[in-house]
Amino acid sequence: NKKWIFTDYEQGNAVSLLKQRNGLLVTKQIISSVPETWKGGGACAQMLLSPDSRYLYVANRGHNSIAGFEINKRNGRLTPVGFFATEANPRSFAIHPNGRWLYAGGQDTGKLAVFDRNRDNGTLLKRETVDSGKRPWWLQLVKY
Repeated sequence: NKKWIFTDYEQGNAVSLLKQRNGLLVTKQIISSVPETWKGGGACAQMLLSPDSRYLYVANRGHNSIAGFEINKRNGRLTPVGFFATEANPRSFAIHPNGRWLYAGGQDTGKLAVFDRNRDNGTLLKRETVDSGKRPWWLQLVKY
């Protein structure tokens, strides 16, 4: 939206919230994209907003998850709704325009995970996993 900017730290497993003030960007929050108990390495990859802009999702390579965050509509602050296990090394993912499904490619498995997305609370539930070809690098939904 025009109120906030979200960035992910590829090598830092974190997401930041920035707000524009007097033409400058000011950091308002930095939050981990993996659970506090995670001690392994990894890196963030793609980041997407839900179609209704209520939730932010981040792919976590290494942790092999999609992190979900609720966006506070008053101040933009992020609250985790969950860390959802997916295929190994999820670099790219896509959210269906109707918001009901999320698709995540596992770069190391050659598989695509299909999640049901709860539009009321932002949580994900893995529905199935399908072969996608060797090393899926990018996902794009195409309307035709």
